[in-house]
Amino acid sequence: MVISSDAREPLLDEMLMDAIRTELDELGVRLVQSADSAGTARPTDRDALAFVWIEHTPGATVVHFYESAGRSLRERRIPVVKRGAGSVEEVAIVVRSAVNALLERARATASVPTMLGRPSPPPHVSATATRRPAGSHAANSLIEVSLGYSGTYYAPELTWQHGATVSLVNGRWSRWRFGTAFTWVPPSRAQTDQAQIVLRRYPLELFLGFETPLAGHWLGLRPEGAVGVDVLGRRTERVRPTLEQTPAATRVTWETSTRLRLTVQPTSRWGLYALVGADFVLNRVEQVIGSETLITPFRARPRLELGLAVRLP
Repeated sequence: MVISSDAREPLLDEMLMDAIRTELDELGVRLVQSADSAGTARPTDRDALAFVWIEHTPGATVVHFYESAGRSLRERRIPVVKRGAGSVEEVAIVVRSAVNALLERARATASVPTMLGRPSPPPHVSATATRRPAGSHAANSLIEVSLGYSGTYYAPELTWQHGATVSLVNGRWSRWRFGTAFTWVPPSRAQTDQAQIVLRRYPLELFLGFETPLAGHWLGLRPEGAVGVDVLGRRTERVRPTLEQTPAATRVTWETSTRLRLTVQPTSRWGLYALVGADFVLNRVEQVIGSETLITPFRARPRLELGLAVRLP
């Protein structure tokens, strides 16, 4: 069966095709997705049982069903209140029902060999119906903005550090994801009998990952690698009279990171994610007062993130 769609949301279109393919596989029917630049579906070099054109309008999804034997041309309008998984499943069920009815009629009349012969040309669909509105782009123009919780164990002298991460991801290269992230970390205090200091961290990173869809694009697995810089600001709050108070100072550490991100995508516009990984410090900076070390960062530390991601066209 040959199918074509004018979906303006590539991720939604992928979900739709996967759902239809799953339904038709159970009937033993192979799905071929085809469309030319003018918006006219073209038969492939294989025999086609039927042609389906899916048209997305503001208030409904219209399924045009054309039998290759030239017997009928039908359409079904499916009102859409909000595009998403529900509308995808409904369209897939409508296509399966139409194909199943066609197969049943073919079996009843023993005309399957005739119907599977050389298909007649499908109906022409005008280029106007499939032309994308000005300013729309393909899936590789999606921008993903995420906000989430971030946690890490920075040094043995400090407790688990909590923070908030904001990231911007560009999905321009198919399944590759390139982005940048900034993490806000509350100031940490470390003290001994001799002194007390406040440490502020400002981690910034660039990362690259490869998205692997799972479970029909509902789930995704993304291995990632990153390089980052951590700007450390230190201020001495208290020292013993016998010690000299050092002025505020700023140092920079360089880091690399490996992690694995799991995404859950209920709709094409937003999703949830969980990330686990490890950060590796290339130039460790210790915080010292006199002869005493107050903070000794781990050279490798665990990392956890949980958050919400929103995709923009």
